[in-house]
Amino acid sequence: MSLRAFYCKIIPPPDENAVLPESELKHLFKVLRAKHGDVIILLDGQGKSAHALVNDKTNIVILRSENHPLRRLNLKLFVSPPRHSGMDTILSFCAETAVSEIIPIICENSVAVPRESGEKWRRKIIESCKQAKNPFFPLINDTVDFDAALQMAKDTDAFYGDPYESAAISSPLKKNKASWFVGPEGGFSIRE
Repeated sequence: MSLRAFYCKIIPPPDENAVLPESELKHLFKVLRAKHGDVIILLDGQGKSAHALVNDKTNIVILRSENHPLRRLNLKLFVSPPRHSGMDTILSFCAETAVSEIIPIICENSVAVPRESGEKWRRKIIESCKQAKNPFFPLINDTVDFDAALQMAKDTDAFYGDPYESAAISSPLKKNKASWFVGPEGGFSIRE
C-alpha cells in the first residue's frame, strides 16, 4: 500500500516529533483514522521529505529524512487563467511536473480575471503535491499584466504555443531557466 503524504512546514531531525498544521492533523486522524504504528510521508515544499511514525494524535516521530536535489531546470509557467475551475486543473498538473513557478497573467483577450485569493491556489498546490509526493511546491505569484510578464521572463528561454505555426521547437535550452506562456481561451492578441 502506498504511503500517504502530509504537509509539514518544518521537518525536524530523526527521532524528534513533527508538528503538523491543524488541518493536516484533522485529515490524518479524523478522515483517514490513522493509528499507532502507521508510517506517513512528510513534505516541507522546499525539497525535504521524511518518513514518520504515528504513535498517537500528538506524537509523530521522524524516522528518516531526505533532502532532494534542486531541479536542473527552473520552469516558469505564465498562464492566463481559464474560466471556472480550470485553474485548479492547471495547478494540479504543475504540481505533478517540473514547474517551479506559476505566474497568472492578464492578456488583451483574457476571458477570466482571477478573483480567488492566492491562499486558495496555494492550498490546491499543497494538496496536489501531496498526492504526487512532489517535495518541491511551485511558487504562485500575484497576477500580472502581459507586459510585466515579459519583463519577468527576460532572463529565460521563453516559449509559447501557436496553433497557426507549423514549426516545432527544435533548439535546446540555452539556459537552465525557461518560461512557457499559455494564453487565454481567445488566444494572444496580435500585439502580444
